[in-house]
Amino acid sequence: MLAREPMPPKDSRLQLRQARLEDLADLQQLCIESIRQNCQHDYSPAQISVWVETVKQKERWLAALDQQYFLMAEKDDRLVGFGSLAHTDYLDFLYVHPGYLRQGIADRLYQALEKKAQQLGSTHLYAEVSKTAQPFFEKQGFRIVRENRKILQGVEITNFRMSKAF
Repeated sequence: MLAREPMPPKDSRLQLRQARLEDLADLQQLCIESIRQNCQHDYSPAQISVWVETVKQKERWLAALDQQYFLMAEKDDRLVGFGSLAHTDYLDFLYVHPGYLRQGIADRLYQALEKKAQQLGSTHLYAEVSKTAQPFFEKQGFRIVRENRKILQGVEITNFRMSKAF
């Protein structure tokens, strides 16, 4: 298990900016840390291991950075979260660094992505949401459409398709 980072100073300001290709390694590392630490109570070690392997698929990340509205959240020039909007209505990524949970980072990212979706003319959003993230999405007004069971390298992982109209 990775060591938790020290908590940032209380006066840190959260900055959102669009991600760039040179951010790729940092995004992947934050994603892996988030899965390993934030999801450990909802998924088995085998499930986390195969999930983390999918994060290493560089081509998927390159396509997402090129084709999606991809935002990073930074505090004191440190990556603390990220999220992305694909097309006009699909939340593809939404991850927060384990050392920065419950500081409003996911809320800020989500609000910015929803606003962008509305600017693009969308009347709804949907996402494939982990068990860990489900309560956050429910607080944002999302409802479960269906349970998904995916098999990755012979390991079954459950998540949920959730949607929200606005």
